[in-house]
Amino acid sequence: MVLKLAMSATRIQPPLNGITRITAAFNGRLLFSCSLIALSQVNFGLEQGAFTNTQAMKYFTQQFGTYNKTKNAYAIEPYFLSLLNSLNYIGFAFGLVTGNFLSKRYGRRIAMFIMCIWALIAATILITSQSRYQMLVGRIVGYIYIGMELALVPVLQSELVPARVRGFVVCTYQLGLLVSLNDLWLLLSILCLIFRNLEAGANYSIGWEPYHVHSMSWYE
Repeated sequence: MVLKLAMSATRIQPPLNGITRITAAFNGRLLFSCSLIALSQVNFGLEQGAFTNTQAMKYFTQQFGTYNKTKNAYAIEPYFLSLLNSLNYIGFAFGLVTGNFLSKRYGRRIAMFIMCIWALIAATILITSQSRYQMLVGRIVGYIYIGMELALVPVLQSELVPARVRGFVVCTYQLGLLVSLNDLWLLLSILCLIFRNLEAGANYSIGWEPYHVHSMSWYE
């Protein structure tokens, strides 16, 4: 009798198939956590879309360019655009290294908290930028966050979920990039097109607002 009870208690459950194999691995809290973490990669696409579109806006050129008397118009020198689109990877490398170190030394939660702080600092610097140097610093700091994200998020995702859905959940990291580089990039392009001639000195910062809002939601 005892042997029968022991065998029934340890009886192997039937294998899960199809969508049940995935849904059964989550409860509400885990699903919310994985969804929020997957959204982190959206910031990379938002940042790319914001800078690509705002560089073509009139007031961005006036704010960060120089006046050409011959053409009677403002223009941004190629060397500044080169710096704006290359120096950011210094921050990326720094974030990648520090993200691994902080994650290993102090744990995933502390590293995630510091990563969100970098995102908030970067968004604030960018939106309040009044000079070229501030703009460059803001973008470098923003890529510290993105570098830490690359070092931390896939590892954290794989540790949170059961082994049978680990590949599926880690793939959402790239899914967030795909969504941001397609749908959200299109949204940012439309916003910049609508407000390109707005009579406001900082109208180009409108394209950065979704980036700032998403950083705030991450921090919360």
